[in-house]
Amino acid sequence: MDPILWQPQYRTGISAIDSQHQHLFALCESLRQALATATDKDNKKEICAPILDELINYIDYHFNYEETFFKDMPFAKEHRRKHAGFVNKILGITRRFSGTDTIDQELLGFLAGWLIVHIVETDIPDFKQSLSKNITP
Repeated sequence: MDPILWQPQYRTGISAIDSQHQHLFALCESLRQALATATDKDNKKEICAPILDELINYIDYHFNYEETFFKDMPFAKEHRRKHAGFVNKILGITRRFSGTDTIDQELLGFLAGWLIVHIVETDIPDFKQSLSKNITP
């Protein structure tokens, strides 16, 4: 799998959110590198477990930050629903994480794909709407 890297076109216009998104991409890339360099199934689990834990904890922190920011906006309920769906899916994949290539690819593909699509199709428009109403973190 290609590197999982933050790109300038993912900017939301809110530096705190952009920094958090960059950190999420960095954690995903750390996970990708760890999976690529692990030597066997047991080694993958041992190396990746702390990264997965950190990633899940940071996702929780980030989603709470975002949701507090736009809690009174009309799109808030739908945005929270998307976050909850992501969390449920990622927790389901990580529970099945066994260090096998199939799960590795499913996990990385889902993380990178969802993160990019969510930022571009949901976060950027929602934060633009918030900023247009002078709602800032």
